[in-house]
Amino acid sequence: MLMLMLMLKSYQRMGCCPKLEDVPEQVVDFVRRQVEVPEGALPVYQAEKTTKNHRGVVRKSVGVLYEQAEARRT
Repeated sequence: MLMLMLMLKSYQRMGCCPKLEDVPEQVVDFVRRQVEVPEGALPVYQAEKTTKNHRGVVRKSVGVLYEQAEARRT
């Protein structure tokens, strides 16, 4: 859940879903406190499929249509 919240907040502010290593620890801590996730919870995914699904959920929630062919051209 923590990684999904980080994705959503990042997409709202930056327009992309950054890799976890690109998210400052201060941001992770802030989001963790805001959604009341325990201190030991790590923002990671066990499966790549979950990552892809969550990206789709985030894009849909912010109203972005992802067109893969168009994204590769730019």
